[in-house]
Amino acid sequence: MKCGNQYLSSLLLFASLLTAWGQGDLREQDIIDSLKETYPPYLASLIEQDLANARVRQAIGAFDTNLSLKAENGTRNYYDGSNYEFLLDRPFEQIGGSLYGGYRLSNGFLPSYKRHVRTGSGGEAVLGVKIPFLRDFLFNPRKANLSKAEIERELVKPTITLQFIDMMKTARLAYYDWLIQGYTLINTRALLKVAEERQGAFEKEVEQGARPEIILIDNQRLVIERTIAYNNAKTDFENTTYTLSLFYRDMGDQKPIMVSFERMPSELLLYPVITDAQRAQDTKSALVYHPQLQRLDLLQKRTQIELNLAKNNQKPDLSLALELNQSVNGESPKDIEDTELTSLLKFTIPLGRNEAKGLEEEALSKLEQLSKQRSYAKEVITTDISMMHNSLNNSYETYSLAQTHESLAKKLLEAEGKMFSHGASDLLQLQLREQTYLQAQLMTLKNLHLFYKSYAHYIAVSARDAKYHYTPFQN
Repeated sequence: MKCGNQYLSSLLLFASLLTAWGQGDLREQDIIDSLKETYPPYLASLIEQDLANARVRQAIGAFDTNLSLKAENGTRNYYDGSNYEFLLDRPFEQIGGSLYGGYRLSNGFLPSYKRHVRTGSGGEAVLGVKIPFLRDFLFNPRKANLSKAEIERELVKPTITLQFIDMMKTARLAYYDWLIQGYTLINTRALLKVAEERQGAFEKEVEQGARPEIILIDNQRLVIERTIAYNNAKTDFENTTYTLSLFYRDMGDQKPIMVSFERMPSELLLYPVITDAQRAQDTKSALVYHPQLQRLDLLQKRTQIELNLAKNNQKPDLSLALELNQSVNGESPKDIEDTELTSLLKFTIPLGRNEAKGLEEEALSKLEQLSKQRSYAKEVITTDISMMHNSLNNSYETYSLAQTHESLAKKLLEAEGKMFSHGASDLLQLQLREQTYLQAQLMTLKNLHLFYKSYAHYIAVSARDAKYHYTPFQN
């Protein structure tokens, strides 16, 4: 009976089947493309950008032109006059204050000291301006709120990118789990197939008296043992398929796709080793593109605005109001000129300023805190990249050793098979060689899996995926 190369022949059979299926190979890039277009948590995170845009629009509302209408009547008072006012008020965008204009009309008997409501019979056109010269001149609550809202909108980008990096890492790990479990299933199925084929041959040989019955019983036990191993491997593979379906979805209806075994790639690809020079370049890039640093930079800018506002609120308030009144056709009272210009200068000094000083101290403390957090974040990023680079290289070296170990186990199995076919070895020794070879294969897959995992973590800590989202700020 020729049993020496049955196991190897079964593996070659499965390899040829995978090659035939290769047209539909599921690659890592397929998962990534699907994730970007269909993964619900990622799509939901993008909506946060719309929410931030809405908050910016709300802050812009502070600069909207306001329309005011006023009607006042004193029919039951000593002064029985009435006045009406229509004004448009437009805040300045670059400085504090506003520009307003409109129309004012009064009639009846009104007190002379109410000049701002008394007009001629035809009313008057009004044009005025309000300008603060110290507090709120170049920086004011309106501008502060708008700037903070714009920064909050920019903060959405690193937040989304952090989620994206984590999702990419999780998706890669899910794909690698599916890949390794698929090849584990191939190996266990090949070993089971050898025992099943051998069982039929042993039955004939036992009937002919060429082998003792105990050989048949032992092989039957081996079939059951390998069936159990195969079923366990199949369960593990199916579970990884369920997990992978969360990331791999239909581009149309975005429903999860349960990937069939037939889409298993015909060969396992090995990523190129990352050199020290490449690690240094990745570290340099991560210190620019990493969203965690971008987030801290934006928080510093937002806190700086809060500091500027606190300093602004400690300044005295010196404001000027000018109003030009031009009578329209009609008769004006004797004490009112056809064209008048009124000015009001107001000066207010805050004495305690405790609230503003407290806000300033809080902002300064935040800036110091954020500075230390950013410095530490850079150290963590640099350390993580170096650590994962070391893990990546070590796992590659271990994988290479596992390949050598597998190659030696294969040679031993081939030799043992030849000896068994010539009657120079027994079934127990052949079974041990087959099991040793399977364990060597599984060890190779395990170490390749570790290499894949290290690669996924390295890509994440070096923030390579962050480049696809936005350009870093230029300081």
